[in-house]
Amino acid sequence: MSSIKLGQNTSVIVYENDKCTGSSLALTSDASSITTMNDAITSVAIFSTLETVSTNCVWLYEHCCFGGSKVEICSDTADFSSINFNDVASSIRLGSNVSSVIIYTNTNYSGTSNTYTEANGCFTTTGNNDQASSLRITLK
Repeated sequence: MSSIKLGQNTSVIVYENDKCTGSSLALTSDASSITTMNDAITSVAIFSTLETVSTNCVWLYEHCCFGGSKVEICSDTADFSSINFNDVASSIRLGSNVSSVIIYTNTNYSGTSNTYTEANGCFTTTGNNDQASSLRITLK
C-alpha cells in the first residue's frame, strides 16, 4: 500500500506487521503517497472520528486491532473484575490528555507492568495480552 483515501469522518492507523503491531502511522486525511511505510503496511485499524476517547480516559479493547467489546476507564482501577474485564484486554487507545497508562497483570497494581504512552494495537508485542487486571492513568 502506498496511498489511502479515507471516507468522511474516518481515520486510520496503518501497521507494518499483522495484528496491528510493529511500526505505525496515524492518518486523519487522504494520503497520495505514504513514503514512510510504502509497500510495508500489513494491517490497518479504522476509526470513526465521530467517536473519540474521552479526554482523561482510556479505552481497553477485547481483541487486537481495537476490536470486540471495549470498556472506558477514567481513573485508576485496582481490580478489573469490578468492570467485568479482568484478563480480557488486548489493545488500548488513550484520551488526548492522558500522558501514560501503566497496566498490571495482577489486581491492586501488582505483577508485571507495561507502560503505554500511545495507542497499542495488540498486547501480544508487550507480553500482557489477556492478562490485564489493574491500571493507573497519568494525565498531562
